[in-house]
Amino acid sequence: MAVTSYTEEFASTVSPARLFKALVTESHVFIPKAVPGGIKSVEFLEGDGGAGSIKASGLFKAVEEYLVAHPEECS
Repeated sequence: MAVTSYTEEFASTVSPARLFKALVTESHVFIPKAVPGGIKSVEFLEGDGGAGSIKASGLFKAVEEYLVAHPEECS
């Protein structure tokens, strides 16, 4: 397992509250639908989705191989 962190800013027509809900609080539902070829599964290891919950994301084999082959793009 790894801990990752990044910062990015962009303009959007979607409200900040709706983006936060989709990308943070409901990411286990939204991200596998948005990136069907990348994220295989998302499961809660601890908690129920509230503050302090821990989620594990399962990646497809092709994505794992790409990340191992191109570590400089992951930092």
